[in-house]
Amino acid sequence: MIFRVYDNHNQPVDDITKAYKLTTTEGIHSVLCRVRRSVNSAMQHLAWLAVGTTAFLTLGWLIKHRLKQREESQNAYKDLINNIITLLENQYEDHLHDPEVKPWLAITHIRDMLIPSQDRKRLKNLWEQAVKQISQHESRIRAESQLIHGEEYEVWRWIQPRSSSPSPTRKKRTESPHSSNEETYVYTPPDVGLTECLKLRNFFDPHGYE
Repeated sequence: MIFRVYDNHNQPVDDITKAYKLTTTEGIHSVLCRVRRSVNSAMQHLAWLAVGTTAFLTLGWLIKHRLKQREESQNAYKDLINNIITLLENQYEDHLHDPEVKPWLAITHIRDMLIPSQDRKRLKNLWEQAVKQISQHESRIRAESQLIHGEEYEVWRWIQPRSSSPSPTRKKRTESPHSSNEETYVYTPPDVGLTECLKLRNFFDPHGYE
């Protein structure tokens, strides 16, 4: 501990006889005061540590929650695309079995079928992304306009048969060429090649050359 001596004019002096007051660079505290200050200092450090830990955990939770939301949004987007494709495929199949069924569906009607009315505002951006994806990048679906009850609507039409169904361009001869209004009968030639020779039966009288 360092002491400093000052005179009555607050000037430091070295002569003790001129000393007016005595100061020290460190305060003199009682044991109880020192304990209280140590406890307060420790509590402050603990408080800062708790704040830092809480902030770190909160940041980690926010990042995890954001990643989970993004994953759920991507899954919902993929499910929406798949559901739209399934609806259009089924509509196409229904049209093949019943020509009275239209081979297309209105885009707004598909939205109403797949998204409940209470969720349409919340999922508006997701639906617009799905419409853009299908209209611009899905070659199996064609967008066009159709009159429905006198009003023009944008519709989607499925233009590619199911990959699991047999090819419509090659049919057996036993099948009727009119079995489907969407298929064309194609004659399948025999496996044995045709000969260039011409066979004529009973053309010459064998007794005429005897």
